[in-house]
Amino acid sequence: MKLDEHIALWSYAGLKILDLRHSFMGEGERKEGVPLPANGFIVGVRGAATLDLNGKIHTIGSSYVLHGCKGMSLDIWANEQFEYYLLLYRASLPGYIAKTLGKLADPHNPLAMSYGFRPDEPLALLRVMDQMEQAWMQGDALGKIRAKSEFYRFVHDVLLQYRGQLANRQMPDSVSQAVSYLHEHYRDNIALDDLAERLNYSPRHLSMRFKDRMGVSPIEYLIGIRIEHAAGLLLNTDAGLREIAVEVGYADVYYFSRLFKNRMGVSPVKFRSEFSGGQASDNRPFRISESSIGGRRLQGYDFNGNENRYQYLRGGSTKMPRNPKAGLAVSLLLSLTLILGAGDPNDLYGQGRCRHSGRAEAGRRPLLSGRCRIAWREARRHLRGVRWGGVRQ
Repeated sequence: MKLDEHIALWSYAGLKILDLRHSFMGEGERKEGVPLPANGFIVGVRGAATLDLNGKIHTIGSSYVLHGCKGMSLDIWANEQFEYYLLLYRASLPGYIAKTLGKLADPHNPLAMSYGFRPDEPLALLRVMDQMEQAWMQGDALGKIRAKSEFYRFVHDVLLQYRGQLANRQMPDSVSQAVSYLHEHYRDNIALDDLAERLNYSPRHLSMRFKDRMGVSPIEYLIGIRIEHAAGLLLNTDAGLREIAVEVGYADVYYFSRLFKNRMGVSPVKFRSEFSGGQASDNRPFRISESSIGGRRLQGYDFNGNENRYQYLRGGSTKMPRNPKAGLAVSLLLSLTLILGAGDPNDLYGQGRCRHSGRAEAGRRPLLSGRCRIAWREARRHLRGVRWGGVRQ
């Protein structure tokens, strides 16, 4: 079966993880004549061993992937202490796919293809295997779902790298592998010694080669990756500083803030306020919220172009002159009305605070008492001010 056909079958296959084992063998230990109960992957983690899979010899080191099929005989000889993963699975194809692609594979074992290779980027595969193991060890349904999703990711990465190997891609050197690992694991707690051990180099040799190629040390490069991701989170999310610090690999938010300022020239808070358009959020504890009551009301989608759009414009679609002091004059007139009507309606000359000083003659205004005259003049003065665009002071 060709690899492209094998990949096509993987894209349709339904998968079930049967078992996932993380095993260790001592130097000189042997496991002979072990039949594979199902299709499986063997992934070398550390050490070295020789594997005989149905008569084909594979020398497995700290980074090697071997795919075997159900029923094959497996012999393992540990040349030194050997650590590896064994992943067993079952695959099936939907009925309509089996009819269409039935000529490509055995219907009882559609993914029966044996191969082994040393991946270009083994660290990425080991990370997925580690996450898959953690999910599998949970033992519950959610853990199995997560393990299954990680298995699909693992298969994708294996097939992608294997196809690249068949296309005669050059194997990346230690610096390229280190760069790829730092981008993949920047959230983790990474030390130079751990990185060098994973790549089978001494810390000093790896650091020198890395700096010659990249211009900075591996740890400085890692800090740059983290700060770059942090800047993106500051601009594109509402997460607080502590959440962002943890997301990019720093447990201490104050240490993260110092590193950010050293790299970017401004603190994370100032960076967000200056470059995010000044939009605040209640979920940002280091910024002033937009409103102490609530955020801006969301506008509905306008299905009719600009129809009814004026409802969302401040002041409407037609501009009208406004006089903020007009309400004051109206209030004074209302007050005057209340004053005039404060007394007994049947006794115009009673004890009310404002009364007529005499009966009105034909064609003349009634005379008002002193208080009424003052109130009347104030009302007229404000009305004249409103008429000419403002209240006179």
